[in-house]
Amino acid sequence: MHAFGYDYLEPETKTGKNMYKDTLAATIIDSLDTLYLMNLKKEFNFALTFVKSLNNSFFERELTVSFFETVIRIVGGLIGAYELSNEKILIDTAVNLADRLLPAFVTLTNLPENSINLLTGMKATFPFSKGNLAEVGSNILEFTRLSQITGDKKYEIASRKALTYLETVIGPLSKVKGLYPVDIFVHDDKPILNYERYSLGGCSDSFYEYLLKMSVLTKGKDMQSKKMFTEAISQIKAYLINKNEEGLMYVSVFQPRNNYDDDGISISFYNNKKLIKGYRETKMEHLSCFVGGFFALSVMSGNSENITEDTTIAAGITETCYQMYKRQPTGLSPESVDMNSIKLDSQDGESYLQRPEALESIYYMWKLTKNKKYRNWAWEIALSIEEYTKCESGGYSGLKATFKVLEKEFKNNLQDSFFLAETLKYLYLIFDDDNIISLENFVFNTELFTGDYKDMLKEKNVIMMCNHQEFVFLKRKWDLDKIGYANTLRRAIDDNFPLWFLIFPEGTVVCEETVLTSQAYAKKMDWKYNPKHVLNPKSTGLYHACEILNKSVDYMYDLTMAFSDISSETYPYDFFSLPKCFFKGEGPNQIFIHCKKHKIDLIPGFKEKKPALDFLNEGEEKKLTTEELELFQNKKRGELFGEWVRDQFKTKDEMLKKFYLTKELKLLNESEKSTLICKMEPRVKDYVTVTTAFVLAISLSYSFFKFLYYLIKFFFFKS
Repeated sequence: MHAFGYDYLEPETKTGKNMYKDTLAATIIDSLDTLYLMNLKKEFNFALTFVKSLNNSFFERELTVSFFETVIRIVGGLIGAYELSNEKILIDTAVNLADRLLPAFVTLTNLPENSINLLTGMKATFPFSKGNLAEVGSNILEFTRLSQITGDKKYEIASRKALTYLETVIGPLSKVKGLYPVDIFVHDDKPILNYERYSLGGCSDSFYEYLLKMSVLTKGKDMQSKKMFTEAISQIKAYLINKNEEGLMYVSVFQPRNNYDDDGISISFYNNKKLIKGYRETKMEHLSCFVGGFFALSVMSGNSENITEDTTIAAGITETCYQMYKRQPTGLSPESVDMNSIKLDSQDGESYLQRPEALESIYYMWKLTKNKKYRNWAWEIALSIEEYTKCESGGYSGLKATFKVLEKEFKNNLQDSFFLAETLKYLYLIFDDDNIISLENFVFNTELFTGDYKDMLKEKNVIMMCNHQEFVFLKRKWDLDKIGYANTLRRAIDDNFPLWFLIFPEGTVVCEETVLTSQAYAKKMDWKYNPKHVLNPKSTGLYHACEILNKSVDYMYDLTMAFSDISSETYPYDFFSLPKCFFKGEGPNQIFIHCKKHKIDLIPGFKEKKPALDFLNEGEEKKLTTEELELFQNKKRGELFGEWVRDQFKTKDEMLKKFYLTKELKLLNESEKSTLICKMEPRVKDYVTVTTAFVLAISLSYSFFKFLYYLIKFFFFKS
């Protein structure tokens, strides 16, 4: 160990280097969760022992540090490692350090100072000193997650004030509404923006990244970040996304002024009916390569308002970033390239600094599309890293120039902490077939630390519910959801509490708009039946769930709900609206629940595992390979299952039609052993249960969970 405890490794000279006059142990803390993810438990425990050896005095030192770098690398690193390992010492250490960073927010603007003394809390810059957008605006993810974990809101509050200043003071002054200038004056509470430039590269990148990821972290509940992201994304497309003559898409810098340099393209825009003149640089920074993953994540997380357009941009930027590597003699990208050059020659920055952004976008595009070319691209980059940056010491160094292959001393003798924390971690995750990190449950900060935002079930005896939400009125595509969906089901199987498989009545809680959408879909698919009280379901996700759960659960429970006080011509969602239930107390007097039990291995598609040949005409089997036969077999089984599901929903519709005439929720000739009908009479003010049960129809309140658990247990599992 040549540099244990130092911030960085100098692999050529086998020495260590610190960011400041003393160490923050950046490489150790930065790489904790990488070690854990890669199952390097021995190394992780060794590093954890080091962290445990740190006491309060480690941070209680006369040491002035970068607020931004300390938050994303050290605080973020500790939170990420805690999320994976649940080692309390890690979050305690994060709190200790975060408390020492909080005084940085004590400024006229509530924006954090760019440097702070860990011992005294003194800020190290002067009034009217210039910061940048990334430094002042890229802390809300870590501080919000720290508040969520600890229950202490002070971290999120401090960070939120900074974001609010940017939104309410800087935003209205910006010439490009929705975007924020790179240069920010921390102490100027009455700013005048004389010189503006807008970028997704260095000094601004992670600010926009965090707007999206806050929406992901909070599942859309952070309306401020979501609004700012939505406003920014259209302007990013208009001002910053560009193509060169070859057709390669890239991210430029926009400067709204009349004079421009030789490396720029003059452009004019109308923004809020005002003509904005300026120019775009033709330089593409490696730091901007995160944008491919940024757009891909917006699609995967449901934050995209134009999936086709955003997927195209994600793919285009990722392609360009791959070419930035491929067209260099070393196969490694410089810090920036000239997009006017067919060779994508370096522009201003010749060096390779082990940055992760291109691999970040390749990772997200792989998760989004499962196109094998992204793994091939990652493998090419990995081979170049191994060939040109590996040192005899075993470490890896950056390069002084990406095109000087034959020069003897072209390594820069520095292995940055983010090489382990991000670059190698993305490479590992791209080739991870086990999906150890699900983007359904984790969000990465700009240093690729994981924040677990899944809702934890605190009661282990509560029913586990699998919501099947793949009805036509949802905008999400199955291809985007199936991996996370499968991971959720497998985790549910592995968890130590009862597992029940319910088809809950998303399809029975309808409004006029969703019914019309459903009927249009039926017409498109040439289905003759058009129900009114339920929606025409797709069946791909449900079939997939049955396949995964078949060995762990025996039965599927099909729930149908009906509500008193409405007629057959009324839509429940429209009649019992959220404001009515919560604020006016106007909910149904009675809720009727019909529960039907189906044995999964008796359902068509699962009833008998027919050989693929049974689905083929004579002689056709000779034209197909074994793999093609299996795919054909699964397709046919899925079709059988889909027909059965549609029959079930047709039955549900007929049952509801009769209910609104007779107020009896029961089918003729129905087996008493396989069905259960019950009636709930909610208390007058118990509209939380009522509303979540039939208006939201996505997640049930705990009381209703408990009710269903004992209900089904009593009627179906009596010994």
